[in-house]
Amino acid sequence: MGCGGSKQQFKEVDLGLPDLELPDLELPDLELPDLELPDLELQDLGLPDPELPRDPDLELPERADDKLPNLGKVSPPMMPGGHSRNKACQQYGLWTEYPGVRQRPLLPIRYHQSDDLRSGTSSRPSKDSPEPLSDSTGPLDLRNFPAIPEFIGRQEILNGLWNCFSSAGNSPMRKVAVLYGLGGIGKTQLAIHFARLHQNHFTRIFLVNGKSQKTLVDSLAEIEIPDSPVDPVNDVQKKAERVLRWLTIKGNSRWLLIFDGVDQYTTSKINNEEAYDVNSYFPTADHGSIIITTRLRKLQELGQPFLVPKLNVEETMLLMKDIGHTPEEKQDIRTLAFLLDGLPLAISLASSYISGKGIEVSKYLHHYSESWRAFQEPVIPHRQYSNGNLATTWMSSYNAIRKIDNSYPKFLVLLSHFSHQDIRFELVQNALKFSRIPDWLHKIASDEQGFLNAIEALMDFCFIERGGNGSFLMHPVVQTWCRNIDDIDKDELRTIALISIRYFIPDPTTSEYCELQQRLLLHADEIYPFFQHGWELPPDDQVLEAAHKIAALYKNQAEFDKAEVIYKSVLRGREEALGFNDVSTLDTVSQLGFVYHKQGKLENAEKMYTRALSNTHIFTPDTGSNQLFTLRNANNLGVLYMNQNKLQKAEGMYKLARSGYERVPGSSHLHSLDTISNLGLLRRAQGNLREAEPLLQQALEGREEALGPDHTSTLDALNNLGTLYLDQDNLEKAESMFGRALDGREQTLGSNHTSTLDTVHNLGHLYQKRGKLELAESKYKRALKGREEALGSDHTSTLETVDNMGNLYMEQRKWDDAKSMYQRALRGRKTVLGPDHLSTLATINNMAILYKNWGKLNKAETWCRQALSGYETALGFDHITTLDIINNIGRIHSSRGNMDAAEKMYQKALNGYEKKLGQSHASTLNAVNNLGNVYLEQDKLKEAEGMYRRVVSSGKLNLEVLQAVGNLGVIHERQGKLDEAKKIYLQELKGIEEVLSKDHQEARMVKEKLRILKRKKRWKRLKSLFRLK
Repeated sequence: MGCGGSKQQFKEVDLGLPDLELPDLELPDLELPDLELPDLELQDLGLPDPELPRDPDLELPERADDKLPNLGKVSPPMMPGGHSRNKACQQYGLWTEYPGVRQRPLLPIRYHQSDDLRSGTSSRPSKDSPEPLSDSTGPLDLRNFPAIPEFIGRQEILNGLWNCFSSAGNSPMRKVAVLYGLGGIGKTQLAIHFARLHQNHFTRIFLVNGKSQKTLVDSLAEIEIPDSPVDPVNDVQKKAERVLRWLTIKGNSRWLLIFDGVDQYTTSKINNEEAYDVNSYFPTADHGSIIITTRLRKLQELGQPFLVPKLNVEETMLLMKDIGHTPEEKQDIRTLAFLLDGLPLAISLASSYISGKGIEVSKYLHHYSESWRAFQEPVIPHRQYSNGNLATTWMSSYNAIRKIDNSYPKFLVLLSHFSHQDIRFELVQNALKFSRIPDWLHKIASDEQGFLNAIEALMDFCFIERGGNGSFLMHPVVQTWCRNIDDIDKDELRTIALISIRYFIPDPTTSEYCELQQRLLLHADEIYPFFQHGWELPPDDQVLEAAHKIAALYKNQAEFDKAEVIYKSVLRGREEALGFNDVSTLDTVSQLGFVYHKQGKLENAEKMYTRALSNTHIFTPDTGSNQLFTLRNANNLGVLYMNQNKLQKAEGMYKLARSGYERVPGSSHLHSLDTISNLGLLRRAQGNLREAEPLLQQALEGREEALGPDHTSTLDALNNLGTLYLDQDNLEKAESMFGRALDGREQTLGSNHTSTLDTVHNLGHLYQKRGKLELAESKYKRALKGREEALGSDHTSTLETVDNMGNLYMEQRKWDDAKSMYQRALRGRKTVLGPDHLSTLATINNMAILYKNWGKLNKAETWCRQALSGYETALGFDHITTLDIINNIGRIHSSRGNMDAAEKMYQKALNGYEKKLGQSHASTLNAVNNLGNVYLEQDKLKEAEGMYRRVVSSGKLNLEVLQAVGNLGVIHERQGKLDEAKKIYLQELKGIEEVLSKDHQEARMVKEKLRILKRKKRWKRLKSLFRLK
């Protein structure tokens, strides 16, 4: 142990102790010869006190300033064996034994450590350091030092301490170092380790108990003065004074005195039972070395200060190396290391509990917060940290703070309800807006100086430390401890924290809205567990509204499960306090519907939206705010109908909302843009791409003007327009839109936000269309992993990525992988969406295509006709998707050699594409190509050439055109025009290498055609030569 299809974005409106044993050194027992001498007790013989020779260098002066403060009469209890020992010293920690009991001295212990362990503190003397002392000096008695066998970390402070004590070389000037920091941070072990490393450079090393003035005097009195006769006097104070005088003797300057645990300090002359001035116990001579360990920051004034930091994660992992061995356990230990945040006492206690109880680290982690106190009470920690557990070790400082100001302990616990990384005045100041703010907090929060005074008091005991940019920090273990203190009304404090966070949430139209939202999530995450464990909110409008805002914060950051929990709590509170039909209650109903919608719980969402919309008749018709509420719910219900494939109902809701926004005074232009955007997405879903584009373009331009280019709503519009361009086969524009949307979303929302993942998914679809299959696969895998983590494996968005990965694997001819993906998507979609949903039908169609390409034509046709039946019912006979299925059935007939049936299917699909998409759309050109292929197989070369030239004349450079070019080459080859065929094939190859890549499968196929053509030309020449002969 040591110390120390493409995703589109619908916009919805935001409504007992063991004996200590020494290590077995395997040394022989050293027994002095039995001289059978009697015990000499001079007083018993009635002899006068002997007159010893006087040595000026060993004279113990009797100056007034060498006397200690009078503590009154001290009556120490008798120690075993007749030695007097103060009980308080025995009780100072479970391991601490201070000098004083006469015992056979140990042999000096030497340590051989590598220089890299204690760089700058090697036992070999440096040029400027004092020479090591000889073995005749006093040994380091480890029975008085509960040292650990392996010390980890803190090298920078060890170096600093050595520099402090060695900087003056052999100068007799006294040096004082103050090690301060949070209780349990490892100050005592750090001081002991330093003493062990440098024991050869000090004549004596003493550790005294500084817990109180009395324990300090007792510890000093028990120090044995070398070559001094036994003092029969039991006056503890005089013994302590004698020790301090001995430490001031000229020539006796190479000692190290460690005042440990000086956590009560005052310079006041007023009598104080606990606090005292430790400086008054310093030897008066200007020599020697002193280390003070303390939790009190103000003791910095007594010497060179060293703030003892926490351990880093890797050092913490080393301390816990014995409690986990498997990779899973190691990961859990790393998580625990982050949770304990480098606090050695907490690490020791956790290790003791886990190893002592034999439980798994994962179980400890699972119950850490809710059973924290239970994890502390029964623990007997390692001997190096036996001075208490986390539930008690900070209580002395906590009680000391109460003596400064009775409100400060409450303030400390209040701060523990905020993020421990971002405590600031502005956050606390927001509590002034609470109608029931208590007087003690009003005094602290009213002005920044009052706040800073309270913070300074907490910093003096190292409960709080300074952060950056005007913020303050609290150790996370201190934070957990605070929440388990019993004498505080924590329900009141969590309510105050809720109000403070609520008024810190910015307006959605501010430029830094997203950044501030993410920062506020850290604070909200400290409040959320109370809701998770059933916090019943009081029937107070202000408190309920604050919780509603926190839920909206989670909703806007796509943390829908957390938003659901809080909205449900708010809904219960508002129904009780305001009634079921109050506008605020219905607002929460609507927002809960939004969350259900995003979670893919469409039935629950519809119930919420319908309830909110159906109760709006109770409002006064001419109240604008009530009409706006109705319109927002109409818009949101329209989005839901879109996802349920109820397109006509969706259109009715959108039109109602759009016309309403134009008539209601005070309606927001942004709300109108939301509905316009949703109408554009509806037109896209209906296959009417021409009408969809201006609507989506209008929504983008309006949001850029009103909100700026980096606002989340603007980024939504970019993503939506990108999906339209993808449908139009305008891949350059689509990539531009997706690129801008992805950059913005990663910057404002983060890499793992669901909206960011939507764009990543869309980019995967784009790269697949461009034939960049490896890049497409990387995007799909990122989107799939992110969506599974954020939304779950059966969420509709997750299943969408699964389905698209099936498409990708099919294109890579990985038939089994593709089938596995399609089967997963189909199972999930049937369960979540139903067998007749468009997404379910899309996967059925993809299964048909897979079997067709796999050469399993009977299965392909069965799947294809199942998809066609579903689409004709859901969308109609002339919908683009229906036409795609008809086109696919044509391909199956063609593969079977049934060209007449294939021709009929292709012609039907072509007629529909021309009407819906125009003559130059990729789907139209694909149908033309397919029809040409039929004519080519029927040896109708003229008709086939006409079809292919129609495709080429479109002027586009894409796969459809390049396939037509290649087919023209085939016609020339059949006609024996081999030179013309070669030119066309070379043109096709150049285009494929430009659009796709030189190594693409299509390019390899064209190269193979060129090799076959070359052999044909050779054969033709040979036949010609043969005929000449």
